[in-house]
Amino acid sequence: MADGAVRPDAVGAGEAAGLGPVRLLDWAHLVADRLEAARPRLDALNVFPVADADTGTNLSLTVSRGLARALAGDDVDPRRALLLEARGSSGAIASQLVRGWADVLLTPEDGVRPLDAPGGLVPRVVAAALARGDELARQAVASPVEGTVLSVSRAAADAAGHVATSAGATTHEVVAAAVAAAREALARTPSQLPVLAAAGVVDSGAAALVLALEALEEVVTGAAAPSADAAPRLPHAHGAPGADLDPDGPAYEVMYLLEGDGSGDGSGDGSGDGSGVGDRLRELLSALGDSVVVVGGGGLWHAHVHTDEPGAAVETALPLGRPAEIRITHFLAASRSTPGPAPVGGERDEPGPRVDVPRDVVVVACVRGGATAAACRDAGAVACSPEELDGTVRGLTERSGAHVVVLPGDPDVPAPDGVESLPTSSPVQVLAALAEGVPTGSEDVGRLRAAVAATRHARVDTDDVDAAAALVASLLPGEGPAAELVVLVPAEGRRELADAVADAVRVGREVEVHVLGGGHPAPPGPLLWAGAE
Repeated sequence: MADGAVRPDAVGAGEAAGLGPVRLLDWAHLVADRLEAARPRLDALNVFPVADADTGTNLSLTVSRGLARALAGDDVDPRRALLLEARGSSGAIASQLVRGWADVLLTPEDGVRPLDAPGGLVPRVVAAALARGDELARQAVASPVEGTVLSVSRAAADAAGHVATSAGATTHEVVAAAVAAAREALARTPSQLPVLAAAGVVDSGAAALVLALEALEEVVTGAAAPSADAAPRLPHAHGAPGADLDPDGPAYEVMYLLEGDGSGDGSGDGSGDGSGVGDRLRELLSALGDSVVVVGGGGLWHAHVHTDEPGAAVETALPLGRPAEIRITHFLAASRSTPGPAPVGGERDEPGPRVDVPRDVVVVACVRGGATAAACRDAGAVACSPEELDGTVRGLTERSGAHVVVLPGDPDVPAPDGVESLPTSSPVQVLAALAEGVPTGSEDVGRLRAAVAATRHARVDTDDVDAAAALVASLLPGEGPAAELVVLVPAEGRRELADAVADAVRVGREVEVHVLGGGHPAPPGPLLWAGAE
């Protein structure tokens, strides 16, 4: 369907044809067309939660690609199609609004799905679909904020529910009430969010939902709604994208799919999954950042977070499933690649390429021991155990464009195919490499390689302090450049031994000795790993 037109054979006057599958499909096409037409303006409105000018683009891609996926037959259920194609927090929330409609329309009542009811959807069902979508959208957001799409969704659902209970109400009256309430709620968003008022705009995601509801009213009645191009409710923001990024706020946006074994019918889990995986992932990500949205269920979830710890945001999901299609965006880098907004009614160039990975290189540290893994995460790496290495690397490389560098940390751990591996055969070499800083480009990997080569290391398998200290001292050069640092990594329960050996090594020597990380099992690991650089 071209130019956002409603199919003439599908829409007649009033509600003669009923709001059934054909007209709902027309609505989906119309929403996709309207979002694409409004994309530059919606991007320009995007100042919350960060001014990264991508809400319009994310929503347009989510809807158009989700619709194409559903119609292609790969995922005929729109719930899964939208989940797989969701972009950004706005796309994830949109997938839940659609999921609400699907939950209501596809759940049989007295053996008949409301979607298949003769005469089309009745007012009660339309109101229920709006209410269910609103419920799921709010549950998906870890910390709901008013003055956003959630406010507009709630206003539309409440108004539709009120009208639907009136005697003799029609589907058109329910939809019209939802549209009117949504417009009013959209106008209120600047008074609810100071950042919107300061920029002189309404909320971008909320404006997109109004456009979608207006498209529904147009499909129901056949009467043209105000076009996106003419709508005065889409002003432009002041300043370039990223100009007001909070220097103290999270630096990265992290998104990924999580594939697991969860199943359920939606009870007790805001993600729509009875297994609790969505709730748990939402809780874990909330401890790492903000703007947390987790949606999905039935073994597949979509996660979104703004954080300063992108590696930890991916790693925290590993006990719950396998992350895939990972997208990591540095806000400042992304804003620099995206041109500023044009005035409403003007032209705007296509946005520059999104920076899907904040650097050219993602470092995976393969180590055992919780404290060692934490030290690697603090240094900016993604930490995993040897058993998790293949899945972690696969998730990072699939569709992420990342150049993955693996630090195996054990000579018996082979690097997965297709990635670069540095010859690190001990955790002290891994820590020495990460002390140089995570590379910002492939050309910087040489710094890590040099640090690994310069680190002498040894296993300490004795609990005799003097013997252990002598072994560690053997790593120090007898002549030539002196070692600047000795690092000891203790096995689980061996911190006291490490401290005693450290004290013994310091005696009579001008050398720094640090006890870092630890927690690996011994055996098979040594009581201590020792390294000198």
